[in-house]
Amino acid sequence: MEQSQVKEFFRATGRRKESSARVILIKGSGNILINGRTIENYFMRKTLEKILVQPLEYTNTVKKFDITAEVIGGGLAGQADADGASHRRHSQGQHAAH
Repeated sequence: MEQSQVKEFFRATGRRKESSARVILIKGSGNILINGRTIENYFMRKTLEKILVQPLEYTNTVKKFDITAEVIGGGLAGQADADGASHRRHSQGQHAAH
């Protein structure tokens, strides 16, 4: 009998102004998809990418999770802040656990 491999994952939601982000973090290698596009292709500005990745850098988990995010509403800066807020929620829990 084969054993199915269960992946550990975390869900988080972040909001900023008119934007909201629903994020799923799965143990992986650091791939980030936002609305089905890579982070570089979606935000196209390093400053917005930095907002999203900062909480993961703080906890040294950038290359430990694959992230899939659905963001809606507002502009790109608000979406980056909403996505970053969801990562901060997860990161705070990770940091407290260590």
